[in-house]
Parts: sequence; C-alpha cells; structure tokens
Amino acid sequence: MARNGDRITFAGVARAANVSTWLTYADGVREHIESAIQQQQSRRPQSATTAQTSPAGLRTDLALAREEIRRLRADRDQLQRTVRRHLGHQLDQLAPGTLLPASRSSPRPTLASKRTCTK
Repeated sequence: MARNGDRITFAGVARAANVSTWLTYADGVREHIESAIQQQQSRRPQSATTAQTSPAGLRTDLALAREEIRRLRADRDQLQRTVRRHLGHQLDQLAPGTLLPASRSSPRPTLASKRTCTK
C-alpha cells in the first residue's frame, strides 16, 4: 500500500488482506500498521492529507465501510448459526436430567405433597 501511494488505514489493510478488521487490531499486527501510518504521515505534506477529504473520497470510504459492515454481519450470522448448531448437538448428547443443578437433585415439592389433612 505504501509503495502504491495508497493511504494506510486499519480498514484499508484489512480490505487489502481480505481479513476482518479485528485482526488488524490484534497484538503484533496493530503495531506494524501504526508504524506504517506514522511513517506515511511524516512523509506526506500537510496539504496532501487535507486534499484527500473530497466528497468523492468520502463517498468511496462510506461505500467501502458499508460493504465491510454487510460482510461482518454475514460473518457474525454464520458464526451464530454454527454456535447454535454445536450447542444443540452438545445438549442432545447429555443424558436427561443432567442439566438440573446439584441442589435440585431431589424432586421439587408440589402443592399436592404439601397438603396435609388436619381433621
């Protein structure tokens, strides 16, 4: 990105690497990206950075961000479905009654068992 003159951002690196942005903020990766951003900012004149905030550039950034949001939501939905499926499978493997807490191993008293005749 730096060689091509592209602006280095966490989202831009994630798009270029075709990974989620959370990975770009992970320890070990974040430091390298921050360093590249600082190097790029120190080389670039101040007027060039303000020129990049044109309406067309902002629209492009917005479109890219919206696309990334759609992709992240789809990833999240897929992960939720996978977790639900695995949890359901694990629950199916448990023997009946194993989900009760230890303090409730004896049957719960019912209203009928509490009634006593006082005649």
